[in-house]
Amino acid sequence: MIFDKISVEKIIKDRGLDLAVVELESSNNPNNYIVFGSDQEDFKKEFDTALKGLYQDGTLEKLSNIYLGGSYLPDQSPLP
Repeated sequence: MIFDKISVEKIIKDRGLDLAVVELESSNNPNNYIVFGSDQEDFKKEFDTALKGLYQDGTLEKLSNIYLGGSYLPDQSPLP
């Protein structure tokens, strides 16, 4: 699911989650985030591992250039 920053921060605060909001830069819709349910911790770990691998091997940048017309990746430092 994708939510705006304000909604995500409220969900994190209300549920006492240990999560960080990573802003995704985009000229079309700058307020996109990926949210996982509290019962999806295993899936989130798998997703994070796959995402980090795609970032490191350059696949995400290639996809961004193909489908978005440029590189809109955030700095890798906030990735787990």
